[in-house]
Amino acid sequence: MKIRNKIFALAGILCAATAALSGIGFYATLQNQTMSQLTNDAFAKVLNGEKMHRLVVDIASNTNGAWLAKDTSGAMPYAQQMITDLTDIDVVLSHMKGKLNDVEAQRFEKVLSTLKPFTAERRKIADSIMGQSATARPRTTSRRRQPRAPRSSGPCRNLSTSLHPISRGSSLRRWSWRTL
Repeated sequence: MKIRNKIFALAGILCAATAALSGIGFYATLQNQTMSQLTNDAFAKVLNGEKMHRLVVDIASNTNGAWLAKDTSGAMPYAQQMITDLTDIDVVLSHMKGKLNDVEAQRFEKVLSTLKPFTAERRKIADSIMGQSATARPRTTSRRRQPRAPRSSGPCRNLSTSLHPISRGSSLRRWSWRTL
């Protein structure tokens, strides 16, 4: 065998090795992209679940703040935040619906069956606060002290007795992320 043929054989072997390593690298890149996509999808599901959990806790906290407010003007920021959070929950739900597989969709239906009464109840509370503040008397600008109403009356006192979870069955007691 001539030296020239030996060099060509060696170059052919190196080309074959380079092609094999390039193929392995290409396969590894494809696997990396697939795993990255799976990880990103799982992360998006977890992130949406955590957002929903934060929003539900925020709604419960704002409901408590609205119940403890002195009057409807004090409860108004809590009611507005509750409405904003309820809208955000609807956005998160729309993001989650198309991205779940069959098993996750069945579990998510359990969450939705519990979430619907919760959101309806909290929307009713926020709407009643907003409605009461719209019909509330405007404040007087005089410096004369206004007589105080009895403690049992007032715009939020009626709200707290009619919509408070202790006075009637609340969906908050049935709400749990452990239903998954």
